[in-house]
Amino acid sequence: MAGGATAATSAAEAVAASDLTVVCLLDRGAVDAVLDDIGTGLDGATVVNLTSSTPEDARATADRVAGAGAAIAVGRERSPCSRRSQFIMMITTSRRACPMDLKPGTRLRSAVCATEVVVVRKPAQDVDLRCGGHPMLVPGDEATATLDATHNSGTAIGKRYADADSGMEVLCTKAGEGSLSLGDVPLLQKDAKALPSSD
Repeated sequence: MAGGATAATSAAEAVAASDLTVVCLLDRGAVDAVLDDIGTGLDGATVVNLTSSTPEDARATADRVAGAGAAIAVGRERSPCSRRSQFIMMITTSRRACPMDLKPGTRLRSAVCATEVVVVRKPAQDVDLRCGGHPMLVPGDEATATLDATHNSGTAIGKRYADADSGMEVLCTKAGEGSLSLGDVPLLQKDAKALPSSD
């Protein structure tokens, strides 16, 4: 396909190969049918729903997607999908996490809990910074997700978390239930330096 895109044979296949899925379908019924096809494949994904629907339908879809372990964002404007047509569009991105410009001072929040961090040291390469098993968000993002039980050891306010390989270091400014990680690898709390002996 033009531009290097790859056509998937099913919605489940598309989501399995992607981190971000943009959905623009006829109505909630069409969305539910696609979600039925995807099944448990939503866990860890991020979904943007641009389907024209009522607020009640949008909330119901968001609850279903979040309950399946995915982050969900809903378009604020009406989508271009006509109710008089059978037009269906799903766009996905590479499974590789979207690059984040993590420079010192960048503030991020968790999609699953109250955790907030600020970047102290920039990583030497792109990293997939997560909290509670899901990619962290910039303040203002409305996406939510369900806490991954394997990443629920929590964060501590005022503590620094660092990765020796990438050189990245973040400071926790608000504690939460989710734990920090780079992908699925836990981001460990930085050891405090021992105070010099008074002897």
